[in-house]
This record gives sequence, structure tokens and C-alpha cells, in this order.
Amino acid sequence: MKNKKSIVKLVLDAVMMVLFVLMYKKNVISLGFHEIAGLIVLGISLIHVAFNYKWVVGITKRLFDRTLSGKTRFQYLVNILLVVNVVMMLISSIMISKIVFPTIGGDHSWTSLHYFFAATLVALIGIHFGLHFTNIKNRILGNRSLHRVSSVLFGILMVTLIAFGAYTLATGSYMHYLTGVFNTGTQNFEHTAGAMPPSGDFSQFHGGEIPAFSFTNLLSLFLGYFSIMTMIGSITHLGSRLLAKRRTIRKVAVATQV
Repeated sequence: MKNKKSIVKLVLDAVMMVLFVLMYKKNVISLGFHEIAGLIVLGISLIHVAFNYKWVVGITKRLFDRTLSGKTRFQYLVNILLVVNVVMMLISSIMISKIVFPTIGGDHSWTSLHYFFAATLVALIGIHFGLHFTNIKNRILGNRSLHRVSSVLFGILMVTLIAFGAYTLATGSYMHYLTGVFNTGTQNFEHTAGAMPPSGDFSQFHGGEIPAFSFTNLLSLFLGYFSIMTMIGSITHLGSRLLAKRRTIRKVAVATQV
């Protein structure tokens, strides 16, 4: 039963990840797809939270317990921030909606906030991925007879994604989404966002024209934002391992002194 639950969670995470990344160019497929798929992603996110409900409740009760590890506390904080972020994404999505909620939406004052929470969600998912990196890696590699070969291929893939993530971060619109909420004026923000490189948002087009669907744009979009998540996750995983190593060294030093 526990194994089936893990498989369901993994499938939901995979679907959520693919759909979520496709949200970062709202017209890469169509605006209707963007709004409907976005709501589906947010719904799956809440289901994901429900799967971890008992863990969240259990940690909440032990939050001030000194025996609780720093990593667990950090995981708890990331999960809480993810919930808050998803809720804010849901609210802002409804407020700026043009197709699904036309009578409620259309409030452009929420646009910069929507982009901001979309950007922070990328970072939080990346951190969440990094904290569970070892478990994910073990599930992906699976077959022990292929462990060495698959480990090498997995390592090459990770390095490639990290490099591409750094490139996308430097040349794309991500940092603009993250800081745009602090700019004055939504119109100015949208105009600048529309002037971003191809990896940016297609919210505004020269002449108001929406480009035809392109598989190349779709693939570029997916790889760009997935690589940013991978880069953030790798940094988190590395930091977590270094902290764990420091704690181990301290424990050995204390035990030696005693």
C-alpha cells in the first residue's frame, strides 16, 4: 500500500512538473491551455500537500522539540511556503484570468504578483527537489545491475542541466519575474517582460501578434525552467550534504574529546 502511494505521488509530481513548466509562456500553446492547465497544476499541488498532511501535522507538534533536526525544520518551512505560494498563485490566476473567469478576472494590478509567485514557486520546487534528491535518484536508477552506467549518464545529464540552468537564468526572464513586483507600475512591468529574450514570457508581442505553436519553443521552454529547478535543487543538495558532513565531524570531535 505504501509503495502504491509512493508511485501515485511520483506520477502526480511528474505530471505537475511538466504542466507547471509549460505555464511559463502563457501562449506557447494557447492562453486557454495556460489558464486551465494552471488550475489543474494548482489542484494537483494541493493533492500533493494532502498526501503529506500527517507528516506536516506531526512536525508541527514537534516544531520546538530540540531533537528535531535542522534539515527537517527546513523541509517543514519549504512545505509551508509551497502551500502559501500555491494559494497565492491560485488567487492571482483568478484575478488576472481572461478566459476561465472573465467576469472576475482582468485585474492587471495582480500581474506582477502572479509573475513573482510563479518565479518563487520555481525556486521552492527546486529546493524541494534538492532536499529529496537522493530518494529521487535511487528511484530513477533503480536496477542495480545498471547502477554504474546509469550513474555516469545521470551525472552527465545533471551537469548539462545545471549548465543550461545557469545560462537560462542569465539570459532569460526569470530574474525579471522575481524582481518585477518591486517595479513601479504594472504596465511598465508587462512591457519589459514582453521585451525579454525568447526564453521569456510571451505576454506581449510586437504588433500584438501571437506566434504560431512551435515544438521547438515548447522544448526550449521546458528545458529552460526545468534546468533552473535542477540547478537550484543541486545547490540545495550540495549544501545539505556539506552541513551533514560538518555535523558528523563535530560529533566525532566531541566523542573523541570525551
